[in-house]
Amino acid sequence: MVKKSFVFFQKSFIKIQPKEWQMKKKGIISGLLAIFITLIVTSTVNAYTVSYYVKDAYWQFYGNPLDHTYACVSYNNHCYAIGNSTTSGGSNWGSYYLNQQNSIYAICVAGCYMVWGTHGTCHQHTNRLLYFANTTISSSVQGYTLSKFIFGTYGTNFADCLNTCVGL
Repeated sequence: MVKKSFVFFQKSFIKIQPKEWQMKKKGIISGLLAIFITLIVTSTVNAYTVSYYVKDAYWQFYGNPLDHTYACVSYNNHCYAIGNSTTSGGSNWGSYYLNQQNSIYAICVAGCYMVWGTHGTCHQHTNRLLYFANTTISSSVQGYTLSKFIFGTYGTNFADCLNTCVGL
């Protein structure tokens, strides 16, 4: 009985008051949309970025300019470079979103043992942080093609680094 009367009430409600029903429907849709937008905004608050910077012609190699690169992670508002290289100045060439876990991994790989000229250069070090954003520095960074040829994209000991930080 309850089911029949409810169905009857629902049908009669729609027939008797169609304008009110349309207004309620719009209100429900607006409410759901507001909840959806709130969820999106709330989830992006917990997003972090990794950005990389390029200092033009920072070094010279037999008269050829080489750009210096370094990366910054917004999770701890810190910038990382190989050895004692500079982590200020230059221009931002890209910022990429990371979730919290990948931000922590990026910070971990920034601290992996890497000797300049043995395991890689600043280009490979920067790529290690960008690894978790599924990108690398631009091929137009001066000197990157040569350093990538010699040391690979992420440096010669990156597999050990990933194993230490991520367990891959």
